[in-house]
Amino acid sequence: MSWRTDGHTLTPDEIAASCEEAAALIEGHWTKGAWVDDEPEDGLAYCMEGALAAVLGFDPTLLSIKPTERLLLQSCPAYRAVQKTIEQRMTATFAAWNDESEWPSGESIAGWNDDYAENEQQVVDVLHETAKRVLGVPADQMRSRP
Repeated sequence: MSWRTDGHTLTPDEIAASCEEAAALIEGHWTKGAWVDDEPEDGLAYCMEGALAAVLGFDPTLLSIKPTERLLLQSCPAYRAVQKTIEQRMTATFAAWNDESEWPSGESIAGWNDDYAENEQQVVDVLHETAKRVLGVPADQMRSRP
């Protein structure tokens, strides 16, 4: 699928598939601080936003030099679905910390990946959770791992 060139509204099945494909790209190949890292010996490594970009038909290496590409990516329904999952998780996290701060609506996925994600599994879990949420899986069955 290439949302980049098609630009059509994605169905929940397509959003879920995009999230699962991005999770598969990240597993064993996650990075922070870059959309894509071509230095690892075992191939490319992706941040969450870079992996989504790749599966949606974007070239993740262009996101920093072509701002219009990133804006287009951020308008994609799959991107917005992942963003919503992150917002829900961070709101719950702030509440658990008794912090009255609010997660900024519209915060980039790359910002969460670089500043808040603690490990690869957490990033992959957000993608799996997003796939389940858009397909209507009940909230109590969302998280793949405790």
